[in-house]
Amino acid sequence: MTAVNFPDNPQPGDVFLNFAWDGEKWRNAGGRASAVVLKDLFEFSVAADDSTQRTISTGESIKFTGAGTVSTSSNAEGNITITGAATNLTGYATETYVTTRGYLTSTSSLVNGARTVSLGADGALTIPGDIRSDSNINIDINLADSTLRRWQFGEDGDTVFPNNVSINYSGNNIQFPRIIADSGKAFSVQGQGTSGSAALSWTVNPDAAGQYAAVAVSKGGGDNLAKVILQAQSDSGDAGTAKIWKFDETGNITFPNTTVQSTAYIAPTTGNNVISSIDNITISRNGMTIRVTSAGMIQMSFNSVISITGRSSINNADSVVIASPNGATVSGTQYNIGALALGDHLTATIVDASFHRIYRLTVIMRDKDTTPGLELAVAYAIIEQIQ
Repeated sequence: MTAVNFPDNPQPGDVFLNFAWDGEKWRNAGGRASAVVLKDLFEFSVAADDSTQRTISTGESIKFTGAGTVSTSSNAEGNITITGAATNLTGYATETYVTTRGYLTSTSSLVNGARTVSLGADGALTIPGDIRSDSNINIDINLADSTLRRWQFGEDGDTVFPNNVSINYSGNNIQFPRIIADSGKAFSVQGQGTSGSAALSWTVNPDAAGQYAAVAVSKGGGDNLAKVILQAQSDSGDAGTAKIWKFDETGNITFPNTTVQSTAYIAPTTGNNVISSIDNITISRNGMTIRVTSAGMIQMSFNSVISITGRSSINNADSVVIASPNGATVSGTQYNIGALALGDHLTATIVDASFHRIYRLTVIMRDKDTTPGLELAVAYAIIEQIQ
């Protein structure tokens, strides 16, 4: 557009472009025909999206036209209305249309270079990389009754499950993760089925042979018994170093050397472990009583009728069968095990087949006098129940 600059400080009667200064304002000095002088100086430019400018000068006009589904209209005041018709998207907003034209890959996808996040037709979400957050990440499931089930992965490294069981590093001086169930909640690592098993294990390095220890539960091993298995190993790469204890459902314990025990070891008799022919001092254990006669014979008796077998040895000689009872006992009856001289040492193993007990007897003759009329015998004795 061309600018029109009127003179500064005009004097009455001055004329400029058919305008005269009357002392107050510029007035048209001629007829209507000459009054269009300003129109003759008028021009401006228009442009579209391609930025190509077109200059509109005096005598030219601008017209807004429609195209396709767009129409235009104007009124006497010069208002212009541009109207666009609604577009029917039928046939366009379909999975087939958008996938065949490459707008989406597979069912629904977001693609960034070689990485694709996809939402499958079955609702499965596939993520090719990390899920990142500056705070906790929650996975929530709201049931129809508005019950919330939440898995929380905390920014502090803790994981909390919907049943209030958590895996965390909290607490004072905790150097390892803890699995914690809230009060009243049960937690288990469980295997199931006829061949199922579960185990907690430790090793120095899971990728190399070394020290190893484990606690397992299983019914394997061919005996079809539910059992707890303890294993300790100095070299996880050498099966020969494994030491295994088995606790089965019958109450038996199998030791690493394959021996089996069904009851806890009962310590030797404590307190008075002296037997004496003087005043008939004896020792007893679980219904078995041991005494010594003045002649030095070690004898045993029982407080009930049971079936007995056994063997004895004096001074580490070959053991011999205890001849009597070697079968059913008579309550209160004394049965000879072996006669000892001063300083002799006797060991005996006695089996109670009725109550499934095994006794081990150790006796050492401490004092013995064979003088007629002064006969006496005093010995140290210990009874051990080993099963």
